[in-house]
Amino acid sequence: MNWRRKITAFKVLSSVPGGTLLYRFAQEHLTKSLDPIPERVKQKLRVGGMYVEALAKQGKADLLFNGTHLDFGTGWHPTIPLLFYSMGVNRQYLFDLVPVLNGKMVEKTVETFLGIVTEPSWPKRSELKRLPPGPALPGTNTLYIGERQDGRMVMVCPGRQGSEEDGSERSGDYEFIPGKDISRDWRKYLDRLGISYHAPYSEFFPSLSGQIDVVTSTQVLLHIPREPMRWCFGQIYNSLKPGGLFLATIHLRDLYADADKSISDYNHLRYSVDEWENRINSPLMSYNRFKARDYRELLEEAGFELPLFEVEQGTEMHLKQLDQVPIDPYFKRYSREELAARHLFFIAQKK
Repeated sequence: MNWRRKITAFKVLSSVPGGTLLYRFAQEHLTKSLDPIPERVKQKLRVGGMYVEALAKQGKADLLFNGTHLDFGTGWHPTIPLLFYSMGVNRQYLFDLVPVLNGKMVEKTVETFLGIVTEPSWPKRSELKRLPPGPALPGTNTLYIGERQDGRMVMVCPGRQGSEEDGSERSGDYEFIPGKDISRDWRKYLDRLGISYHAPYSEFFPSLSGQIDVVTSTQVLLHIPREPMRWCFGQIYNSLKPGGLFLATIHLRDLYADADKSISDYNHLRYSVDEWENRINSPLMSYNRFKARDYRELLEEAGFELPLFEVEQGTEMHLKQLDQVPIDPYFKRYSREELAARHLFFIAQKK
């Protein structure tokens, strides 16, 4: 889709009454861009697995598994929190700026998640300690439950205790949560997994002071302007216990180029601040155009140390693409390599 048409649509929908609801309706029912299809859920599972591996390399995996997790900017699919629950994390908070989760999205995500992680070939299956209850298996009355027994995923039928695999009676080991209850009362369902959802989060955030062990944020920070980002980093720092960790993944390239191949990954660099804010950004879709240096400066300003700050540099091909873009003077403070960088992954630690 032509990127200019896309931003025009965002501008129009942002300016008309009910435009946000209309956009959500179109995403859910027309474009299906919010559906937790296997490809989207698998991508989030890969990111969640990367977080776990990065923590293990730092010798800090126990902070997650034995602590409290905050997912900053969960979005429509709570895939990573479901993964962490399945790996043994007992308390999680999910934050969004505005409410985007609903029962339908939670139920569909759980169903897709279970379909993926119970496949024998799924690489991290052996690391799961339990599974979230999910909708009935197709064509059966069997429900997944959050248990493992003798290395096997255990499933049960509603109305009785015991395993589908061994037929044993194990009264009191777990509580049944029929799949239909996910959509009907999704907050209660998440609560039973030790997960609470907060959107908006500004008033609740200060109450978490010193209670969080690990914060994750997946491709969210690129949408936050500088001053709100400063506030968010301050609140994240305040919410962490001493030694707590903040992990984030962030694209540094122009994401409009994903859908419009007529522009380069560096198209965003040609616009002044006024042009970008007034002609392109909108309440429905905005990008801050930060480079890795900007995130580092704001993290250090908030008081964080940075045990890992990993920037994916541009290749020679990317540098050639960059050289073809007329760069606005606003970006002259960055080096050519900084502007060409593709992606940022960091681990920040509270002192």
